[in-house]
Amino acid sequence: MRYPLILALLFLVSCSASASIEQESPEKHPDSVIYLWQEGNMPSLAEHENLDGRPYMEVVDVPEGTPVKGAVMVCPGGAFSYLSPAEGRPVAEMLAENGYVSFIVYYRVRPYSMDESTLDLARAIRIARSMADRYGFAPERIAAVGFSAGGILIGNEALYFDGNVNGATVVTTRERTEEAIDPSYITDEIDAINADLAAVGMCYSFYGILSYASSDVQSFIDGEIPPTYFCYGSNEVFRSQIEMCVEAVTESDTPVDVNMIDGYQHGFGVRGSWIPDFCDFLETYMD
Repeated sequence: MRYPLILALLFLVSCSASASIEQESPEKHPDSVIYLWQEGNMPSLAEHENLDGRPYMEVVDVPEGTPVKGAVMVCPGGAFSYLSPAEGRPVAEMLAENGYVSFIVYYRVRPYSMDESTLDLARAIRIARSMADRYGFAPERIAAVGFSAGGILIGNEALYFDGNVNGATVVTTRERTEEAIDPSYITDEIDAINADLAAVGMCYSFYGILSYASSDVQSFIDGEIPPTYFCYGSNEVFRSQIEMCVEAVTESDTPVDVNMIDGYQHGFGVRGSWIPDFCDFLETYMD
């Protein structure tokens, strides 16, 4: 199957899973919205510097009386063309009920590049870490869960944009070699906070690029990726890609947990009763 056809299929499947659900907006939950960048100082490639768009995250706190176990960054999918509402707030609310303060990341999508989107996620992690005392979680206990393209985004962050990488840092990624995303970006105190993750959840997703998983064991070793949880359905269209990635991540000696749900396809969101299993995984690896 040719790459453009795979890409189109992924996009159509994602759209069909959430087309009937209203897209979230910053105005819907204004008290919990945090914009990621100061106006006029958002790292962007030169060709994108005049585009409209202000990425943000939404905080979903644990219910009153629920012990706080940690925090989870929630990254919806949507083929880097939109963000699926079904993979945002419903997921965050269920994680919050299980004791995890959740930060839904509304990252930039096309025409922005995946690396610009990844800078949004790294920034969100730093801001969440700076707010650990406010929400009652240990700053090192931050994980992330991503769906489809959202999982690919998290993988890109864990491999290339963790630590103290920021928009003005010289980085080497799949798309760029030894160059800064935006040399004009002015760093601030948030950039001094590390963007490491304690654990990663890949829901019908994988380390790699859109529609194509990575099997580069050495990159996983060099990137020191965190313990990784893979969740997908037995009827997943990208099952072979996911399982190839699982094998390579396992070979890198990274702790791995796999949850294949019988009968499910791409885009199941909170269905399939996987969240309690994921929370058990977090309990094990976030210490």
